[in-house]
Amino acid sequence: MTIIRKAQPQEWEAITRVQADSWLATYPNEEHGIRHDLIKEFTDSWFVRNSTPEGNVRITDMLAHPRTIYRVAEVDGQIVGLVCLFRGVDDGEANLSAIYVTPTVFGKGVGQALLDAALSELGNKPVRVTVAPYNQRAITFYHRNGFEDVAGTEGTYRIDGGIIPTIDLVRPQDETVK
Repeated sequence: MTIIRKAQPQEWEAITRVQADSWLATYPNEEHGIRHDLIKEFTDSWFVRNSTPEGNVRITDMLAHPRTIYRVAEVDGQIVGLVCLFRGVDDGEANLSAIYVTPTVFGKGVGQALLDAALSELGNKPVRVTVAPYNQRAITFYHRNGFEDVAGTEGTYRIDGGIIPTIDLVRPQDETVK
């Protein structure tokens, strides 16, 4: 059974491990010059950065911020997924910063449970997400959940030694809901 709950600051290492494992399974792409070793080096740096006193303050502040929806998915007492959504200012468009699940639960509904929980808490607001155009699993997932491609949003996400191409998708506000 999957339990979705608020993330706690002391869980930073388990949360970071989920994100790192998901990145390692998703983002290496030789066609774009994104090698596995580049992603591994990049994700390893998160553990160093987050283990500092400044990192702990940053994590605590982010989790406590009133515009942040940060939830984890737990299965059998283990954190296996996370969602981070930032509410828009003045009821504007929200930013779905991350949905990451460990590769062991890919395709098992954990990402869906996380998205459903975050969107339920957000309410009927438009939501934008940025993805790598070669991450077809994510794009299919978002399309299935009402997200639409946004033309002209091609961009990049730079990591040391590589550039991950990006595109945006938006889940519009449902105008039939008041």
